[in-house]
Amino acid sequence: KMIDAKKYLEEIERYNSVIENKLAEIDQLKSLATSITAATSDTPVQSSGNSDRIGKIVADIADKEDELNRLVDKLVDKKNERIKIIEQLEDRLQYTVLHKRYVNLMKFEDIAEEQHYSSRWILKVHSKGLNNIQNILNSSH
Repeated sequence: KMIDAKKYLEEIERYNSVIENKLAEIDQLKSLATSITAATSDTPVQSSGNSDRIGKIVADIADKEDELNRLVDKLVDKKNERIKIIEQLEDRLQYTVLHKRYVNLMKFEDIAEEQHYSSRWILKVHSKGLNNIQNILNSSH
């Protein structure tokens, strides 16, 4: 099955989003655990129901953190795999444009300004770079 070069490189951003969402889930669970702990510490008689709830939340946090660590490892591997492909570009500007676009998630206009080229030229360089990435992917898969 042929891999589309642009989709292949765009996956980096998707993995970043997934990780950010997992981090947000963990933060929510932690603040929930904290608020339950704070609420129960004001109660003179501790009920086992609350400590069960806290225990469940703590276990959920641990599960989410494990899941996040696996995702982070996967993202880092995928990101490094894509960076290695981009690094195979012989043209320095193609390498720079694709790296800044897909790894640093920069906008074309910002890349153009930083590299002192027109946006149109950067888009052409990007297109040529993607074609070269496509050739690399086709020959390696």
